Amino acid sequence: MIIGKARQVTFAGAMEQKMNELTAGQFSLVYNSFSFTFATMAAATLFLWFGRSQVGPAYKTALTISGLVYTRFFPARLARYIA
Repeated sequence: MIIGKARQVTFAGAMEQKMNELTAGQFSLVYNSFSFTFATMAAATLFLWFGRSQVGPAYKTALTISGLVYTRFFPARLARYIA
């Protein structure tokens, strides 16, 4: 049973939509959010890497990889929003 027609959205159609302009307050909110996120991820990375000496050998690789995930995740996410 089909309830409604599916609407196909293309990339070209999405690009035709005009982006809303940000007010100074909205820009500040986005900027501060990204700054806080960056600081949090940087602190988590340092915590994981400096904590390597406090755990057993079996967990050192896991902490290293977890720290690397944080260092790769944030720049990739930030690049989507900065043109």
